[in-house]
Amino acid sequence: ISVRKVLTAFDERGAELVTNGTFDTNSNWSSTATLTISGGTATLAGADGPDPYFVSDSFAVVAGQVYEISADIVSAGGTPFNNNYIRLKQAGSGFGGAVGVNVSTSVTGNQRAIVTIPAGWTSAEVAVQRGGNPVPPTTTLEVDNVSVKKVLYPNLVTNGTFDTDSDWTKGTGWSIGSGVATIAAGTSGVSFLKQDLTATAANKWYKLTYYVPRFDGGMVRPYLDAVG
Repeated sequence: ISVRKVLTAFDERGAELVTNGTFDTNSNWSSTATLTISGGTATLAGADGPDPYFVSDSFAVVAGQVYEISADIVSAGGTPFNNNYIRLKQAGSGFGGAVGVNVSTSVTGNQRAIVTIPAGWTSAEVAVQRGGNPVPPTTTLEVDNVSVKKVLYPNLVTNGTFDTDSDWTKGTGWSIGSGVATIAAGTSGVSFLKQDLTATAANKWYKLTYYVPRFDGGMVRPYLDAVG
């Protein structure tokens, strides 16, 4: 019996960058709306708008590096005009260029996103936003465990989960669909499914992992090779 996570970035993360992301005290957060921090959660409520949000103290980030944003949506009442958001924005700036996750107004539970810090950023704030533009929402949004950590070993492969039929060069017989890449039965000879990686360097260690949900014969041989 085996339980494992597959086709993800390595699990290692850096130190927590958000202060009081568990909302144990009424501190380190500011808001454009009616924000209540109590009982270990933060709640936006009332007819504030449009797009009310609360934002953390700023913290240092490195442009071009990869970070993980995570938060628990405890409750999200009603149906505002558009989605709720958990995003990183450049410290002291608006939401232009912000990166993160859009959350359907009916969704609760843990929400997370892996993002790359845009060029020019040296510090960031994490913002939790209750969607409502252009209609001021009258619903509540309750959040806990807001976290931002640097991904120390990001996945170098794009679309390794095969969510879309993109980013891969498919040789004879290969197809992508339903979250897997498949080579057709009876395909003769060697056929490659490949992708160029741009962020590798000589004399470094790399970990290559993959999952085979079905195997009817032949040979599977993953490897790294020079481009060209």
